[in-house]
Amino acid sequence: LRQVSSEEETIAAAEADPPDLILLAVEQFDTAAMRVCHRLKKRPQTRHIALVVVGQDQALARRLRAFEFGVVDYIDRSLWVRRSCCSDQRPGGHPSAAGTAAAAGPTGRVGG
Repeated sequence: LRQVSSEEETIAAAEADPPDLILLAVEQFDTAAMRVCHRLKKRPQTRHIALVVVGQDQALARRLRAFEFGVVDYIDRSLWVRRSCCSDQRPGGHPSAAGTAAAAGPTGRVGG
């Protein structure tokens, strides 16, 4: 698991040790996020990486546009947080996959 905080770090980390999955945590799917996805999908060594956006963009057009840039899923951050909070309260203390993923945090961050 690796967390980065800039566009250049995301590209460099993906090229140095290509993961199977990159979670892009964004406020909205903007030009910077599009650029990262485009750059990753055009390079032979990174085009196989599954890209998942975790964001809170309320503009349906921007959310749908993410798929044009090779994103395989767009997870609404508010749903993800709500689901992970519920999973942490399950009897027996076994978090669901959503709770585990939320605890692990994003592996890529675009923008701020």
